[in-house]
Amino acid sequence: MRSTRRPGDGTTAPTSLRSLRRLPAETGTHEDQSVARWPMRPVRPRILLFPFSPGFDICLPYMADIDDDELLRAFGAVALDFSEVEELLVSHTAKLVDPNDQGVGLATLAGLDFRKILEIFDTLVRERTSLRYTMVRNPPYANAEQIHDRLKPLVSRIDKVREQRNHVFHAYWRPTFTYDADSDSFIRTPGAAESIRHQKKTGCGYIDTRKIWTLGELQTISAEVREVARQLKDFVMWANTLGAKHKLFPEEEY
Repeated sequence: MRSTRRPGDGTTAPTSLRSLRRLPAETGTHEDQSVARWPMRPVRPRILLFPFSPGFDICLPYMADIDDDELLRAFGAVALDFSEVEELLVSHTAKLVDPNDQGVGLATLAGLDFRKILEIFDTLVRERTSLRYTMVRNPPYANAEQIHDRLKPLVSRIDKVREQRNHVFHAYWRPTFTYDADSDSFIRTPGAAESIRHQKKTGCGYIDTRKIWTLGELQTISAEVREVARQLKDFVMWANTLGAKHKLFPEEEY
């Protein structure tokens, strides 16, 4: 078990939440061992690690010390659900790049970030259903305007879940604590965690953006990502029914 020297009193404090459960408060021993508690010792003011803890030095656990299984599963669900959206977007965009050989499209898109691939998807759907393109190469899309109208909100929603996914996975995470006056301790808040993102700001260098996330909020993001994946599949199937001769997203041939 790792330990961290707690400044101010010369003692060594455990940094694992599992160890915190067995650590009694200085005012007495807690009977409820299901809640992580961190006993506080007043010291002279120092550089504070917790924004709401004047007069205390606190050693904060890292994300690895969050032992809330439901919360950790919610993080994993966001990652897995978004990977499906990413795979769908890449594969269908590759068909637009080269309808005759998806491998050429995949090679073209390799190494591009998600946002750039989304821009290419949006552009090529509009190009391959445009009157200029279809009049020269294929019978024109009679319902091209319908495709464009349905494409715009779909791209917007895909971009929204991209931002939500980035907020979750490009942040530093740590447990959240609530001060308990009866025990003079900070109690681990179940089903919640705090994200911290460092962002640039003109004239300030950088700022910290902090947000408390609940289990329900993470599960909502997963549900929205799954819904976007379903909408993307539906859009591809629907658009293919509107082509007079050639499908907008041709089926792969093996």
